[in-house]
Amino acid sequence: MITRTLDHSTTSIRVAVWGSRISAGAPALFSAIALVATGTATGYSSLGSAISELATPAHPFPWIINVGFIAYGLMVQGLGLGLRLWATTSLARSVLWPLVVLYGFGAVLAGLFVTGSPDVRFSVVTDSQLHGVGAWVTLTAIMALMLTVARSRAEADRNRLRKASWVLLGLTTLAVLAFLLVPTDLGLRGLFQRTFFATTMAWVFLTSIGIRRWLGEQSKRTQS
Repeated sequence: MITRTLDHSTTSIRVAVWGSRISAGAPALFSAIALVATGTATGYSSLGSAISELATPAHPFPWIINVGFIAYGLMVQGLGLGLRLWATTSLARSVLWPLVVLYGFGAVLAGLFVTGSPDVRFSVVTDSQLHGVGAWVTLTAIMALMLTVARSRAEADRNRLRKASWVLLGLTTLAVLAFLLVPTDLGLRGLFQRTFFATTMAWVFLTSIGIRRWLGEQSKRTQS
């Protein structure tokens, strides 16, 4: 339960509520699109292959997963204002929203440029390299978000969102380390990637729900 009361305008709260609703739906939409993309792919292994490989020309509908990345990156932007209103420290209020922007930007970038493509953009980088940049920006930003939220309400020991952030951050870190360190010939990179996709999207969903509930409390207080 969040005990700190903030004096926010009714308009800001309403916008943030709608934003949190949109961001809460982002994980489900992406998961559904990924399932469709996987089902239409030929010769694709979910255990051994990265999700972004669904966008390669070897598959009949490579654009499906790209739509998922882009839609997800845009929808999670709805979380930014709510997190800024929710934050308790000046540092958290300064960095949370920009981190959300970076998180979504990375996903959109990963969706616009295809992994493994040799096509050159801007005369210096390939599509594959830009996709890789987007992927790492997304991963770095979401882990920074989880850590900042986990620490931003350190005085609220009973805050379930803070505790969930620590747990999911730990699981994400383990999955990322496994993805990077386990030999590729074991054929498990796809599994490890899907694990940290699942933990980070679970965080987005739980945080969106938690922020929306807190905003509802703030709305009631401003009206009383």
